Amino acid sequence: MLRYAVTLFAAISLLAQSVAAEYAFTGCVGPLGLPVGSFMAGFVDQNTCLTTSCYGYRFAYIHGDSGACWCHNSQPAALSQVPANGIGFQQCVPGTGSYATFDRPTSFDWDGCYSSLAPPVNFITGTAIGPAACFLMCASYISAVMEAVPLNPLYDCLCTSDPLTGLVASNCASTPPSVFIYSHSAGAAASALPRRRNELALDESYCPIGQDACQISSDPALGYECLATSTELESCGGCRFGTYGNTSTSIGIDCTSIPGVSSKSVACEGGFCVTKRCRKGVHLSPSGECI
Repeated sequence: MLRYAVTLFAAISLLAQSVAAEYAFTGCVGPLGLPVGSFMAGFVDQNTCLTTSCYGYRFAYIHGDSGACWCHNSQPAALSQVPANGIGFQQCVPGTGSYATFDRPTSFDWDGCYSSLAPPVNFITGTAIGPAACFLMCASYISAVMEAVPLNPLYDCLCTSDPLTGLVASNCASTPPSVFIYSHSAGAAASALPRRRNELALDESYCPIGQDACQISSDPALGYECLATSTELESCGGCRFGTYGNTSTSIGIDCTSIPGVSSKSVACEGGFCVTKRCRKGVHLSPSGECI
């Protein structure tokens, strides 16, 4: 639950008619906030990075000092958030090694960061693993309000269609907490109603068809990688550390860790570990076990 006032934009009627955004600024993360396995797309200008270089990826990470464009499907972690370079700027503080992060395919526009907020009359709230999850939650509302809470790996997310006013601008710092305000048109909110129901039923798709979004560790804040769990040797039949953003899915098996199995003679086929040979001194049973 957001602990600060959510105020409302007097210009909400104009925002309701705005053109759908192609990307939205989602704050800055520190030097260690770049997800493991990110794709380095080169040294290009911000627009090229967001519209061309990171095509096919959900998030863009732009290094504030070098201008390097990095791409990944993982959402920026709440614990990695650092202040932006002044109020209203979609850039990070120079000399800190930070990355400006952007959610690419979204209808939401970033309206700024604010502090000292109070709740609107009509709203829903929840927690989100990242900006994309908050946008999904708020898809059928005009505004999305997101806060990175200190020492919390999840974001607080508030959705409302009430007009917002009286906001005090801030530099998107996580200490003290700031809220990120986003909005999209009434038309985008209305069209999101049936789509949001389908996405919530199927869970948000972070990866290509046939692959699962697998956490790279037991800590979801560290992001995920896309794996074909029907054939992935170390995440067979499911994600070894759990599915990103979904705690109800089955946990996969590391086929190479099965006792007695030769790591070079085991495969994952159809989501099952298939043993072809056991280690020296261990015998393969008719049922495929090393005994």
